[in-house]
Amino acid sequence: DDLFNVIHAQQIAGNLSAPVSVSLLLANETMKLYNDGLLNDLDTALTLGRCSFVIPQDAGGVEDRSGGSKPTVWNSDCGGTFGHELTFSRTLEMQMGQQNSFETVKNAHGGTEIHKHWYPGYGSYWDQLRESIVSKKGLGNWKGFIWHQGTQEVWNEYEDTSLTYLGNLTGLIREVRVAMFAASLP
Repeated sequence: DDLFNVIHAQQIAGNLSAPVSVSLLLANETMKLYNDGLLNDLDTALTLGRCSFVIPQDAGGVEDRSGGSKPTVWNSDCGGTFGHELTFSRTLEMQMGQQNSFETVKNAHGGTEIHKHWYPGYGSYWDQLRESIVSKKGLGNWKGFIWHQGTQEVWNEYEDTSLTYLGNLTGLIREVRVAMFAASLP
């Protein structure tokens, strides 16, 4: 977040007009993360954190890309390559003092839109997302849900979908919370 915030602030201030400016800023801010210890031992598995990665399929069900729950480390194949889940897990364990074992479950499919693919009761991947939550029942309490949406939600050839994004996201989060709460009950 710190790296993103610095880059965003510099972009708004108009200080990133050339690729060299962006490169220098990224290098400087990455060094700050390194100096703060946030990039130490990236190849060392977390003690408490585990990860898994499933991809919803158009025909139903999910592809278990990771082959089950694995220790969280950069090469554990929880998604082919890591994204936010590695940084999130490292922060949870190393910076926030997480003392309980946890699993970061990545449920992703590129090129999708909330309403068309994920929206409860309508989206083609909603059942798979809900099932991936339900399948963890009895394994602990769900504590959070992170949604990362790419450019598919901003535009399409027919309409400005950014106008309906907040309502769709709110509906999705509401139903994910219901599923998470139910999966957390003993």
